[in-house]
Order: sequence, then C-alpha cells, then structure tokens
Amino acid sequence: MKDNRNNEVNDNVEEYDEEIEEILSETNNKSRRKLKLPKYDKKIKIIIGIIIVVALAALLYFLNKNKNSNVGESKTSQVVDEDSYNGSNIMRVDLNQVKKINIDLKTADVRIQRSNTNPYIEYTHLYKGEDDIYTVDVSYENGELNLKSNIQGKELNMKNKVQIVRIFLPKDEPLDEIKANIGAGNVKITDLEVKDLDLNVKSGHVTFDNSFFGGSVSNEAGDIILDNSELLNSKLTTNSGDIVISDSKLGQKSDFSTSTGNIVINSKDKIDSFNIDARLEVGNFILGNISYRNIKDGFSKDNKAKKDVSLETKVGDIIFNKGEGAILEEEEYITNKSKRDDSDSKHENEEESQQEMEQKIQSEAEKTLNEDIEEELEESGQADYSINNKEEKTNN
Repeated sequence: MKDNRNNEVNDNVEEYDEEIEEILSETNNKSRRKLKLPKYDKKIKIIIGIIIVVALAALLYFLNKNKNSNVGESKTSQVVDEDSYNGSNIMRVDLNQVKKINIDLKTADVRIQRSNTNPYIEYTHLYKGEDDIYTVDVSYENGELNLKSNIQGKELNMKNKVQIVRIFLPKDEPLDEIKANIGAGNVKITDLEVKDLDLNVKSGHVTFDNSFFGGSVSNEAGDIILDNSELLNSKLTTNSGDIVISDSKLGQKSDFSTSTGNIVINSKDKIDSFNIDARLEVGNFILGNISYRNIKDGFSKDNKAKKDVSLETKVGDIIFNKGEGAILEEEEYITNKSKRDDSDSKHENEEESQQEMEQKIQSEAEKTLNEDIEEELEESGQADYSINNKEEKTNN
C-alpha cells in the first residue's frame, strides 16, 4: 500500500514538474517577446515621426503659397477694381415710329425685341467718378435711330458693370433696315422682322428666335444660332464658331460658311426642295440619313429646285436635315466622286469608247478581208474546174 501511495506521489510530482517546466518555458518566451517588442515599436515611432514632419512641412509650404497667391490675387483684383467702372444708371429714350436702325458699339450686350407698348431703348450708363464715363449717344429723327458708343476719359474695365443696350421695337410693324457693328458682346434678337439686316460682330454669340429677316450676319469669333425663324436671301459667316439653324425655313438663296466650326441645319423644307453645294476639308458631311466622305473637291446635288443652299467649312461637320430619308442598312458611307474623279471617269469612258470603235473597225476590216479571200478562192476554184473540163474533152 505504501509502495502504491509512493508511486502515486511520484507520478503527481512528475506531472507537477512538467507543468512547472511548461509554465517556465512560456514565461521565458513571453519575456523574450517583451524584450523584442520595444525595438519594433521604436522603428514604427521613428517612421511615424518622419511622416508627421514631412506632412507638417508640406502643410506649411502650401499655406505659405496660398497666402502669397491670395496676396497676388488681391493686388491684381485691387488694380482691376481701380481700373473698373463702379457705378451705373439705366437710361431710357422713348421713340415713335422706327424704320431704320444704325448701331456702332464697342463693347456691349445688345438685345432687340418687341415692345408691348410704344418703342423705346434702354442702355446702361457706366461711370467712375465724374471723369471716366462709358455711355451711348442716341439720336432719332424721321424714323431713323442711331446708337454710338461714347467714351469719356479713360476706357476702363467692365468687371462688375457691363453695358447692356435694349431696343424695344414697334409691336406689329416691320423694319426696313438694320446696320450694326459691335466690337465685343452677345447679341440676342427676338421677334424681329426686317427686310435688310447687316450685322457684324467681332467677338460674341449671335442668336435669333422667332425672327424673319434677309441680309448678312458675320461673326469673327462666336456662334450664329437661329431657332424657329425664317430667312430671305441670306449669308451667314463666322470665322471661328458654329452655325446652327433649328426648325426654320430657308430663303431662295442661302450661303453659310465658317472656317473652324460645324454647320448644322434642321430645315422645315425637305432636302428635295434645295439644290445643295457643300464643301469641307476635314470633317463629316451628313445629308439626311446618308454620310458622305471624300468631298474635298465638293459635293453637288441638283434637285431642279427653286432654292439654292451653299455650305462650307474648313474644319468641322456639315449636317443637313439629319434623319430625313431612307436609312441605309448595309452601307453607312457613300463616297461622292470628286470633280477630278469625274473627269478621270469621263476620260476613261472616252478611251473605252475609242477602243470599242477601233475594235469594231478592225473586226469589220477583217470581215471584209475574209469575204474578199473567199470570193477569190471561189473564183479560183471555178477556174480550175473549167480547165479540168476542157482537158477531159480534149483527151476524149
């Protein structure tokens, strides 16, 4: 019994010893880990510190840069403010019957529209102090209205104040003529009816809405846009900008051209109502649902119509009544032969007809020669037959 108890005690002691060793080993491992962790944390702290220093330096740099930029902008803004008009008044001149308008403005936005009452004009009178003034001289006599820019003192910037000229026309009376030269500014015309329009703008967009006119509109830099309007014989030209005509009717002769820009026309009349000439150097030409290419030498379509339209751009697309007509399922593009191709084709046809004629003459000559040979052979055969008959009779 004692031996058994001793054995149990020894076994328990051994188990306790093993547990103590495991605890000691785990303690040693943890202590080692604890010893290594501070080195790892130190590296992380160094890296984080470097990142913080770099971020602070970048933040200080950008703050300083923005400060200098704001100072520069404030100085520039201050200079602009000093050289700008800071006051304005709305001036009004009542009119009676208007038949002709002459406009000569340097920088102004112009609005022309119908009046619900009597005709009149409004314009912005800009000033800075008493010496620097930007205004409009207005004269009216016998139905002729004249507007001209009047600059007194220095011509200042229009930072916060822009001159606007509004012309309110008689409600139901058309005009005979408008001549306008505008240096810079947008022109918006609504409900205008004039027989002869001559509008020239150096920089700005020109828009027409629900208007009826004939004449010319030229724009050096800007778009010419027409909506729900009707044209008489007209010429629209822009150097850099688009010509867009929507839901409108064209006159008997229409000439639209731009150097750099698109020409997009949605006419109320069908394509067959026009004889069309188009020319472009770089871009696409779309007529109805058909896209044409290779038209550097021009595209021409004579529909025997009463209306002629000419379209030209150097760089841009020309689109006329897109969506009208049959849709091509298999072929998207049709190559229009140029004049050179037509001349080459004509020359080739002439050569082919000449070759056919030569072949025909040659075949007829050969046929005649063969007939002559056959006749000679027949005659020769008949002569031989008669000689043989004579020889047989002599022998007999």
